[in-house]
Formats: sequence, structure tokens, C-alpha cells
Amino acid sequence: MRVKTVQINWHDKLPIFSVDFDLHYTNETHGGWRFATGGGDNNVRIWRLRTPEERENDAQQPAVEFLASLNRHAAPVNVVRFSPTTSRLASAGDD
Repeated sequence: MRVKTVQINWHDKLPIFSVDFDLHYTNETHGGWRFATGGGDNNVRIWRLRTPEERENDAQQPAVEFLASLNRHAAPVNVVRFSPTTSRLASAGDD
């Protein structure tokens, strides 16, 4: 049997240092869940995790959808956090 390792290239093959979910972007209002990642490519990226119902309707679609990239950091992003009271996002890096 041949086995192939699945590789996810979310930050241009560089490490992801932080992940945080937006508690205010709920499944009921938007469909799915939104989360942010910060990584070694100096970017913060915003993603949407699809619901199981969406995956049942179209199994060919990926479970994670890319929404946006925030690219104002000049060095790797060490941490991303959504506010506990709003959908505001903060990030911190080596710059």
C-alpha cells in the first residue's frame, strides 16, 4: 500500500504560530466559523470553517475557505486574538 502525507500550505510552507476563533461569527448568522492564523510568512490570514451540512451538500468543496490576508507585518506574526466582546482582531509579531 502506498501512503501519501497530506500537506496543508496555509502560510507558504512556513509555520503557523497562532490560531484563534471569532466567537461572534456564529454558525447561525454566517454559516460556519471564522478563525485567524498568524505565521512565519509575516501575514495574518482569515479563514472560514464550513459546517458539516455544507460539506454534506457539496463534498468536493474544501472544509476550510480562505477569506482574507492581512499583510502589514514586517516580520513573523507570533499571536492573533479576537476580542472577547467584539469581532475585532489583534496581532503581534517580531516587528
